[in-house]
Amino acid sequence: HDMADLDAHASKARQRLHAIADALSGYVQGQASAARTQARRVLNDLQQGASRARALEERTGHETHSRGVEVSDSKWYNPFSWGSSHIEYYTETTTYRYLAIADALENLRNYFEDSRRRLLALFNELIAPDVLSAGLRRELLGVLDTRSDDFDPRSLRALIETALARLLWPQLDIDTPDLGQVLSGFSGELRSSGEMSALRERLAQEVGDLQQKLATRLDQAVQQLCAQLDTLAGQLQEGLTQSLSTDLERLRAAMADKAAQVERLQALVNMIDAEMSCLSPRTGCAR
Repeated sequence: HDMADLDAHASKARQRLHAIADALSGYVQGQASAARTQARRVLNDLQQGASRARALEERTGHETHSRGVEVSDSKWYNPFSWGSSHIEYYTETTTYRYLAIADALENLRNYFEDSRRRLLALFNELIAPDVLSAGLRRELLGVLDTRSDDFDPRSLRALIETALARLLWPQLDIDTPDLGQVLSGFSGELRSSGEMSALRERLAQEVGDLQQKLATRLDQAVQQLCAQLDTLAGQLQEGLTQSLSTDLERLRAAMADKAAQVERLQALVNMIDAEMSCLSPRTGCAR
């Protein structure tokens, strides 16, 4: 009867292990899927931001020039004035179109800062130990036998938080580029169509390179995050498996002790029976 109980308990423990593995796997897959979905959203934001950063609007400039015109002072009625003159000055304003290097630098700077802020915000959201801990406890409570006398919610919390503390979460390091250097060769205001085209091409190239670097760094970090989530699931499953194994070993030890006690009791009963037989007048014992 006891062995049958032990086998039933072992079978139940295996079912719990399968349920735990499924719960952890489902949670990890869900978190990894959410990370990739949010990464795609951020990448789309990066692409839209890159389109805005490439847009460089022409400005209108104004130039004022002073000109002098010689005006004759000759009067027909005054022979002494004949041949005399003076200079009269006037100003004229012209307009022109140009591209400003300062605008191109501002576009690059705003794009980089906004992209970095979005990426860091995403990682702060994905790598949140408190949120992960609560999510894991919620998943595991759904498959663990919380009515068991052996269930200890504090032990479960400690197991999860210890596993989280062991992980090496990826760091999203984004180096700030030297924005002034990337547009070297341009300065001030560019007025000719050739200079403006060259600046637009350079700006588009630099924005594209920056977008690619940010996207690559984000992809690497998300892959590292998913790998750490897999590691977390494995550590938790290992810890819970050890706990269940310890439970079974304790039962086996208890049953072995019970069997030993039964054997000692049976030996004592046999000894008492033998002594009683010796005291019987009809049987007697040889001393």
